[in-house]
Amino acid sequence: MTAESIMSFRLVKLKPTDKVCDALRVMHAQQIRNLPVVDENDQFVGLFGIRRQTRMALT
Repeated sequence: MTAESIMSFRLVKLKPTDKVCDALRVMHAQQIRNLPVVDENDQFVGLFGIRRQTRMALT
């Protein structure tokens, strides 16, 4: 089995300017826990994860 055989082809991603509430809605609707954040050139700049957002909300 290869990564290609099980990978997702429709990549959901965020821009640094997207609102947290919008990101959380997308994550809930798509049932995913992490979203890549990309710049205007579609270059990876970070990862938006539900675990960290939950931790931040609880502190």
